[in-house]
Amino acid sequence: MKKKYIYIGIIIVCLIVIISIYLINKEEKPVIKKFEILKKEDIDIGKTVNETDIDLNNYSENINIGEFNEYNITGNFENTLFIDGDETITLNINNVNIHSDLTSAIVNLSGNDLIINIIGDNYIADNGYSEYDACIYSYGNLIFNGDGNLNVDGMQFEGEGIATNNADITFNSGNYTIRSSDDSINAGGKMGGLITINNGNFYLDASGDGIDSNDRIIINDGLIFSIAEIAGNDTGLDSDNGIVINGGTIVSTGSKMMKELPLEESLQNTISFDFEEEIDYDELITLMDVNNNVIVSFVTKKRFTNLLISTPNLKYGNYVLYKGGSNTGELINDIYYNGEYEFGERIMINNSDGFTINSTITDITTPKD
Repeated sequence: MKKKYIYIGIIIVCLIVIISIYLINKEEKPVIKKFEILKKEDIDIGKTVNETDIDLNNYSENINIGEFNEYNITGNFENTLFIDGDETITLNINNVNIHSDLTSAIVNLSGNDLIINIIGDNYIADNGYSEYDACIYSYGNLIFNGDGNLNVDGMQFEGEGIATNNADITFNSGNYTIRSSDDSINAGGKMGGLITINNGNFYLDASGDGIDSNDRIIINDGLIFSIAEIAGNDTGLDSDNGIVINGGTIVSTGSKMMKELPLEESLQNTISFDFEEEIDYDELITLMDVNNNVIVSFVTKKRFTNLLISTPNLKYGNYVLYKGGSNTGELINDIYYNGEYEFGERIMINNSDGFTINSTITDITTPKD
């Protein structure tokens, strides 16, 4: 009899478990809401500040400025700085740390020029998902001056580092490290905007394009290392109306599927390489002339199938591209300086391991299948 009751008990317990599982699964499951974009009209532009010397440490909510023509900005801030004036406004940012978790860190609401003078070390970051889809976002022209450092982390969903809407962006000087969920520098909108780099040092680590203009890109000088994401067929330099390179040192990596060559009106020579197979990240790549002079030697944190190089040292003549080997120089923003290169393996394209520059734009293209 005992065994009989034990068996009955086991059966009852099993039935209870089965019924419980059924009832749980039958319950209406919660609806998971999609991550919605934060609309501009739902973003509070915050408290109006009527002083020209602003210590951001004194504020714990969004603030807006615009009464005066020039502001000195210092301190740490975990909100958004809005600018809305009737005339050109100059921001002197001096060792600031601005981080917004919901939208842009700096927004120029007006269509007037915003001049940003960079002093000291500055860090600006954003997050979230909003219609102000860049860490520094402007409806007016953006002009960057100064000799300081500006580190930008554009970490909004599909967000950019520095962007304008139908406005130009001009860099005259400064040192920039920009990481972004989409393009690092973008002049967008239906009318687009001209991106002009007159000077400055740039390290651009983009999950989209490095520099993207719906108009033109003009580079007159500076050091630019622009790394794009090939998973989305992005490129280091992308424009709607052409790229002009007149000077500077430019290294651009990305996808050969959507690569763009500079215009022939450029004043400085450029060479572009397409690779049959992806070049892996952390691979040392070195371009040398036939006299073993290093033109550029670098590593990159992303794979790539297209490499574009333009420097004042690219003269008419013959060149060799290497991968691997070693470089004894100082590595600054993934480019080696003042070192000796120990030879690695020559890279072959179209059964050739030597390349000739005899025009302003040289395109070393892998034949299509």
